Amino acid sequence: MRPLSAAKRTQVLSLLSSGLSSRDIEHQTDVSKSTVSIIAKDYQPDKENHPGGRPQKLTSMDKRAVLSLVRTGKASTAVEAAKHINSIIPEPVAVQTIRNVLKDDNLKAYTKKKRPYLSPKHRKARLAFALKYENWTVEDRKCVL
Repeated sequence: MRPLSAAKRTQVLSLLSSGLSSRDIEHQTDVSKSTVSIIAKDYQPDKENHPGGRPQKLTSMDKRAVLSLVRTGKASTAVEAAKHINSIIPEPVAVQTIRNVLKDDNLKAYTKKKRPYLSPKHRKARLAFALKYENWTVEDRKCVL
């Protein structure tokens, strides 16, 4: 940044305080937009930058509701959670939005492992088998296979 005269700097500051954008000030004063931005940052150090982008559809309360649905088991998939949330909020959200909320909270999708059903009869039989052979040594087990 080349040195700026005090008069130009004062002019830029007055235009900034009147609420003009950096681009408008650039066109009026022939000072580059980056220089205007640097002066603005020095003049108003605590001013927040606008993050840009589209505002989020889900509020933090909506996100907590989605997480609660999944954690309590009322919704086992993102599709079910989306249907439930869409019935509550006025602006519908996509299923991918719900997946993103779950992903942000480190909840991952997985397929439940298939396991054989163990009835009480099966459990008793397994316990009886284990108790019958609990005192076998390694040598005894080698004789089987």
